[in-house]
Amino acid sequence: MIVVAIIGILAAIAIPQFIRYMQKAKQGEAQLSLAAIEMSNTREFHETGGFVVGVVGNTPATPCCDQNVGGARRCAVIEAEWVNPTWNALDFEMTRSFFYQYRYTGTATPDTYTATAIGNLDCDGTSIEWNLNGFMDGGLPKSTLIKVGTD
Repeated sequence: MIVVAIIGILAAIAIPQFIRYMQKAKQGEAQLSLAAIEMSNTREFHETGGFVVGVVGNTPATPCCDQNVGGARRCAVIEAEWVNPTWNALDFEMTRSFFYQYRYTGTATPDTYTATAIGNLDCDGTSIEWNLNGFMDGGLPKSTLIKVGTD
């Protein structure tokens, strides 16, 4: 009985830690993807003097929980969804199953952009959103990453 009690105590401690670890790993996808968009916009700025201009709505259009690829609550990679002049200019696409929908708005006047990753990581109806806001500061490209909500 003592062994069972010890295992129960360890499980009570380990399971929440494991869940938090998995959430952070899933959030890492959004952070890395938005960092790739930031790097593309920095490159664009140095080549042309401005950010990528364009608007693209949620890609993919269907939330990942609804797609549930492989029962893993992920979005499927469908190359045709990423064929868009704005995604092409940003050199951005997903090549493996993923957890977030991505959207982008870049304007020329003022020279700003917002890239967003939105996902419901555990499919409980509560989404988490990451916003990457790019802007000019003293003639140089800058950005801020903001997490909205918790999942």
